[in-house]
Amino acid sequence: MPYDILFTSFDIWLPHHTENSGDRLLANLQRHDRLPPASLLVRKLPVDTQQALVEVFDRLRRFRPQWAICCGMAESRTRLTVEGRATCGDRSQQNPVNVLSLVSGLPMTDASYHAGNFVCNDFYYRMLSEIRHRNLPTQCIFVHVPLLTEENRDTIEAAFLEICRRSIEKSVDIHRRSIDAKVST
Repeated sequence: MPYDILFTSFDIWLPHHTENSGDRLLANLQRHDRLPPASLLVRKLPVDTQQALVEVFDRLRRFRPQWAICCGMAESRTRLTVEGRATCGDRSQQNPVNVLSLVSGLPMTDASYHAGNFVCNDFYYRMLSEIRHRNLPTQCIFVHVPLLTEENRDTIEAAFLEICRRSIEKSVDIHRRSIDAKVST
């Protein structure tokens, strides 16, 4: 079966964590059958960049989805944030996706250009780098999810689903332009 979107989330990593909000978001949406059709989930990845990448790139190679939407927990943030870049020392991987267009007008949602200092940033940096290096057809974004509460859950879920919809729409537009360019030559 072809998959349009590969979703990822991490497991917990600190003793006081009972859940990872990125994983909880995906679990809630999956349980209520609200994820886009043709979605593949890789949940509770180990909080170890190398191990997580092995699991994810196995699926990227096999299924070649149009999108990888990676989710991580941002315990100190109060808004859903789509990351525009990741860093490794003095190097940076800028995402070619216009993340501002993905979040424009959405409540409790921002674009961010600082993916953190932990596994999320390292994982995202290496995802962007490897996708380019391997010339995969996959676009990738990283979404940091704040702690989910009764007060913010519905808004965060709706914004996340709209980001997914906009991502798929961008892929359709890119594909359509590619076909139009081939036809006109």
